[in-house]
Amino acid sequence: MTYGDIDVVADCGADPTWRTYSDGAFAEAVSAAQPGQTIGVPPGVYKTRAPVMAPPYVGWHGSPGTALVGTWAEHGSVIKPGPDWAQGDCPLNAVIALLDHAAGGYRTRSEEQHFHHLMLSGAALPAGQAVHGIASLDQVSRVQLREVHIGRMTGDGIHQEYPHDPYVQPGGWTGFHVFCRYNGGHGFLLRSADSNWTKCLATNSGLDGWHLDTTGNTEYLGCRSEWSGQSGYRYTCRNNQVASGGVAFTGCRTDRSAGNGFLATGGVAIPLALTGCTFKRDAANDRAAYAGIRVRRFAGPVTITGCQVFPGLNDDGTGALTPYQALRVTGGSRAVLAGCYLHGHRRAWTADDTSSVICDRTTTWATGPTSGPVIVAGP
Repeated sequence: MTYGDIDVVADCGADPTWRTYSDGAFAEAVSAAQPGQTIGVPPGVYKTRAPVMAPPYVGWHGSPGTALVGTWAEHGSVIKPGPDWAQGDCPLNAVIALLDHAAGGYRTRSEEQHFHHLMLSGAALPAGQAVHGIASLDQVSRVQLREVHIGRMTGDGIHQEYPHDPYVQPGGWTGFHVFCRYNGGHGFLLRSADSNWTKCLATNSGLDGWHLDTTGNTEYLGCRSEWSGQSGYRYTCRNNQVASGGVAFTGCRTDRSAGNGFLATGGVAIPLALTGCTFKRDAANDRAAYAGIRVRRFAGPVTITGCQVFPGLNDDGTGALTPYQALRVTGGSRAVLAGCYLHGHRRAWTADDTSSVICDRTTTWATGPTSGPVIVAGP
């Protein structure tokens, strides 16, 4: 069976058994690949000791693997760094590195890298350094990820890096069924504008499930964050270009984040929309500063439509009933709500004197236990 124009096993001699290193085979495949071609990664586990470069206009196609439900299995096409991993002279410490045209020495823009049916496993990485799964540097654009699974990294699952210059911001990324699990950093650290992420999942992240920074004109559809070490979603708006547009979260969910379910912050007046989202059992530390939805010093309007927040315990019935409160709005922020059900264990909502919360009669506010809510007055 052919997996691509260039087969890393048949054409380049990669070892799919994880006994020997396949860095040379991957480098040979990258060197041979022409724009528009695909590097095929047949089923197997491939051992690497340094970042694999992903050049522009080249696809990576593997074999479907496992969802890793219940056990840490490695099936399908798996790239798994060895215990003697070293970043070397690559500017990104990542299993797969996407560099912009300047850092990568490319004669064209760095864009249109495709990844399909790949699994990256950091289970053998050494401690002491943050190694990301797939990482990009500066203006790498129109990257496509489909059915990609990244787990056990010591850093972030997906990581986008740039020096906060809006004119070198990555853009146009598309993610579909990307699964980041048990990564020591963030599940997704994204800074790309004009992007779309659909049905992607972060679970058991050491930090935020989704850490989103300056991602204007972007939609998140049906995405999920579970058991994050910090917030389920943290969206920080820094966009300052005239063309910057709003960000929408539709049908997204959280479950048992240690921090806020959704945190919105940032000093630029770009609108944010939460529609049909559910934030469950968040703020698991039971602190009053956290909430299912937290809006803090957010300059733009936040519209919350048809969303739900409700409390709960751990799966085994232990732990605190959280979140402490469903909605908290502070620092001159504005939130407008319609058709929501917002239920906090101890408080339904809070807002400081500089902020405003506007809701209509279709929004219900509640406190108390999940099984016996007490309906309370809204703002």
